[in-house]
Amino acid sequence: MANPFTQVVVWPHTLLGDDNTEQDFQKFITENFDARIKLIGEHRINKDRTDLLFYIHSEDIPKFAVARLSWGMRWLEDVMANDGSYRPPLDIAPTWNEDAISEAQTKHLNS
Repeated sequence: MANPFTQVVVWPHTLLGDDNTEQDFQKFITENFDARIKLIGEHRINKDRTDLLFYIHSEDIPKFAVARLSWGMRWLEDVMANDGSYRPPLDIAPTWNEDAISEAQTKHLNS
């Protein structure tokens, strides 16, 4: 069975926080979006910005896609296409390797 957790979600300027666990975050997403996730973790962009990254289950993408927007959550590929300098952790997904990052940055520069 293929891994159903391949779509990466970026929640900009969001921290899990010291008092919250991965289970707390999963419960939050389940209660607010009725979706299954796998937490990747906090990704420090610079001294002023840390984003929260997680995978969304492929079967839950249709119901999550619009609902996430009011919370400011974005697909990783959209973040990369709109911000050519965004560098996700290379180990977050097998499809987001150096070639994919370079391609997203090239599309940004040419748009």
